Amino acid sequence: MILVGSLDLLILKMALIGAKGNRISLLILQVPRVRPRFKSPLDPLRFVWRLFKLIYALLLLAAIKVLGGSHLKTVITDNINQKTDLRLLLRESQSELAFVKGGRILSAELLSSFRGTWINSHGGVLPRYRGLDSHLWAISSGDFGNVGVTLHELNLEIDVGKILKVTKFKLKFDSTIGEIEKGINALHLESLRWALDARGVSNLQTIGESINSKGSYFSRFPGRVRSWHTVESLIKNDK
Repeated sequence: MILVGSLDLLILKMALIGAKGNRISLLILQVPRVRPRFKSPLDPLRFVWRLFKLIYALLLLAAIKVLGGSHLKTVITDNINQKTDLRLLLRESQSELAFVKGGRILSAELLSSFRGTWINSHGGVLPRYRGLDSHLWAISSGDFGNVGVTLHELNLEIDVGKILKVTKFKLKFDSTIGEIEKGINALHLESLRWALDARGVSNLQTIGESINSKGSYFSRFPGRVRSWHTVESLIKNDK
């Protein structure tokens, strides 16, 4: 399998799972372009904290490379769609699946470079919640039964394709956003394990109908939501 995502702790946990038993052959990590813009006295501290997390992630990546050995190839880029040697690696790959979690929207040229199937782990219940911050939009709407993760095939449209697996998170009224996001990350890991255990496209079964682009697409959730905020406070602030 090929694993694609933003360079963060979740994707590195996924890589650790896949590196065991040599089940991931190519790891593609997208890093943000660091452009510090200091608009408040706290901004330099936030920048240092993000830099520290990046260094920590790189140390974890080194451990993953040791665990994966020569079997695991790693590509780190700040512009995945413009990297021509990456398209060559995808063209030559013998993997049947490419698992995506987070990062930039992939271009048609990049998607077509891979002969296998692209699947995406989306942090929301599709087709109801396409786009960004899906769990926050569901919670603020009081739609507690539709907070979770959807694994689906990727195509040229955003959050559109055949649904493979939907896993929902059971939240409580006093659950904090941090607890919910931790639970959603656990569901992403569950989706990866499920895809790895399938061992090939032929063993992946779709459920329900394909997602179409007619549903609502949500942008970034407005305002600043803290990890200690509760479901109750989020609903009250949204009203």
